Amino acid sequence: MVKNKTCQRLNLETNTYETVEVIGKVKFVGEAINADLTPNKIYNVIGIRNNLLKIVDDTEDYYLYLPQDGNLILQKKATGAGFILIDDYTKNKDIQKVFKIAKDNIIKQEKSLKNRIIKFFINLKK
Repeated sequence: MVKNKTCQRLNLETNTYETVEVIGKVKFVGEAINADLTPNKIYNVIGIRNNLLKIVDDTEDYYLYLPQDGNLILQKKATGAGFILIDDYTKNKDIQKVFKIAKDNIIKQEKSLKNRIIKFFINLKK
């Protein structure tokens, strides 16, 4: 972990600012529907919980966000919103690992959906 990477987080419960360690940076791309995120803005990642990124968003507090690959949005291979990893300061590249887990889960879901569609049409022909 690179030392001395910190940012201010507004704790909305106590309405006070706290200094927190930054473990990485991500850029938000896509549409910010129901999220306090600005397209093309770079955000601080202050932790990981259950394969979700703890990001200090426009509220100045952190929220948990799915590490959806923003590159797919930019390449028009997906719609919605996601993040592009800018920096991962963790020793073991933990943020990169979380992005990979999320991508692998999407691939599994797509394969499962394709199999269910094929089975549906096979059963329809019977």
